[in-house]
Amino acid sequence: MQSRLICSRSTATVQTQMKRQKTPNHRHNRNRLRQRPFTEAELHKVFTVVDEEWRGMMLVSVYTGLRLGDVARLRECDLRMNSKLIHVPVNKSRLQTCPIPPPLYRYLVATGRSAGRAQPLFPHAFALATSGRIYQLSVESRHLLVKSGVRNVEPSANKRDGGDGYLPLSFGSLRHYFLRMLFRAEVPKTMAAQLCGHESKRIPLFHPKSDLHAAVEKLPDLLNIFTQKLE
Repeated sequence: MQSRLICSRSTATVQTQMKRQKTPNHRHNRNRLRQRPFTEAELHKVFTVVDEEWRGMMLVSVYTGLRLGDVARLRECDLRMNSKLIHVPVNKSRLQTCPIPPPLYRYLVATGRSAGRAQPLFPHAFALATSGRIYQLSVESRHLLVKSGVRNVEPSANKRDGGDGYLPLSFGSLRHYFLRMLFRAEVPKTMAAQLCGHESKRIPLFHPKSDLHAAVEKLPDLLNIFTQKLE
């Protein structure tokens, strides 16, 4: 009798675990599927309201696909200007290597970023990110998007409520824009995945000093396009 009770309990436990695994997190999946990149017009509007630090952070993200936290924690010593690479510490045992496209390289040189120094690339963002206040950076980025007019204060992604079917734009939309530029430049999907830092056994590794640099060679100079109107 006792063995039957144990068996029934274990069966119920297994069924509960299977049910949890089969039940998708619709909200999380919806967020991932409905995010979209900026349009060129929206990027221009944002560039008109950001200060120099946020402009630099946006350019790094839009040309490397790095997330907000990774951009905020960059130091100047992470730049390898001679080899045109950025080494991003993912964790204690792994670095993500990003090639520096020509437009981003010209911006870093023009703004006096010097490789080798240990000082933060973006001091204000670095101070918040390293003190556990990365959420404050997210709030600041949302305020800038609202200020530029590309995002409402409380937009709705639900079309039934008058939304456009997508989630609000965020700093992460720069990463999506980076992918769009890669696809427009006809960069293979496997190489685009590696450029964005995705790890998979199905993604072949490419030499960062040859193939990856060639992949980002044709990306447009966004700052040059928008600065003409800003000035």
